[in-house]
Amino acid sequence: MPIYNLAIRAVGQLKKDDITEIKGFSTPPPPAVAVIETLVILFEAPEIKVGSGKDKKVDWWETGKKHILNA
Repeated sequence: MPIYNLAIRAVGQLKKDDITEIKGFSTPPPPAVAVIETLVILFEAPEIKVGSGKDKKVDWWETGKKHILNA
């Protein structure tokens, strides 16, 4: 529970400018992508896929920017 409580406190301290800054990343750091991927899965946001055929994969960052960070 201590980690959960720290996370809740950290989220409570976020400001709109923080979200705007994150959305502006053209190449986000891997931890940011991991958080966005988790939120996309948690909120069951429609996934944006890139590539074709066997190389088609979910673009977690674009999905998150469109469906999570714009909420």
